[in-house]
This record gives sequence, structure tokens and C-alpha cells, in this order.
Amino acid sequence: MEQKTTWMRYLMLGGIFSLVLLINSCSKEYVRDGIFYFVNQTNHNITYDNLFQEYNVVPNATIEIVQPQYANEKFDVNKYFSPLLAKRKDTLTIKFNNNRCLTNQTINSIHSVLDIKNFVREKIGNITYQFTYTFTEADYNRAVTCP
Repeated sequence: MEQKTTWMRYLMLGGIFSLVLLINSCSKEYVRDGIFYFVNQTNHNITYDNLFQEYNVVPNATIEIVQPQYANEKFDVNKYFSPLLAKRKDTLTIKFNNNRCLTNQTINSIHSVLDIKNFVREKIGNITYQFTYTFTEADYNRAVTCP
């Protein structure tokens, strides 16, 4: 009889373990679409380091970057992040005509392109948001001579 009781304990333990695995495998990953516009309202070329060349913007132009973003929870516009943040090193340098720079840009810098809060947001679909970041002459005026 004791052998039957021991066997039942292992059976119950196996059932509980299987149930836990099943519950964990059911967690969903949500994909949300982000369309990012980088608008250059200055008369200067805006360039970045080699890693970020796709974000370079010529004077008075706009580029569009479509970037799906993944989350383990339902869609919340505050959970999006700048596409530059996903690729950045510790800091980012933004160059205007390769002679004036906003150096050591972080997510906490003034009017940072790394902080999603500095983008104008607009919901354009069920799971799609549009984000627009605009470079202005004020950004150029904050820049210093490049090192």
C-alpha cells in the first residue's frame, strides 16, 4: 500500500509541474507598430555616428522609420521607446553640418531625441502609433563646436 501512496505523490507532483509549465507558456507577447518621423526644420544636415546613419536628415526634410516594438502587456503609448534608444551606446552625439554638436545626449538631456516623451504622439490604428520628433533652430543654437 505504501508503494501505491509514493507513486501517487510522484504523479501529483508531475501533474502540478505540467500545469505550471502550461500556464507559463501561455504568456503572450504583443507586437505594436511605431511609425517614427524625424523632422529637420533647420537649414543644417543632421547626422549621427555610423551606427545611426539611417536617422540622418537633410535640411528641411523628414524621414520615416517604421519599427515594431514588442511587449509582454497590452498596448500603452507610454511604453513605446525611441528607435535611437534601442541602438544607442551610453551617449549619443547629434551633428549639425558636422561642425556643431549636441554631445553626450542621454534620455535625460534637454529635448532629447532618445526620450519618447519629447515626440508628438498620435494613434493612427488599433495597434499603431505615429511619433514625430522635430529638430529646430533652438537645437542648433544649443549645439557647440564639435570636438
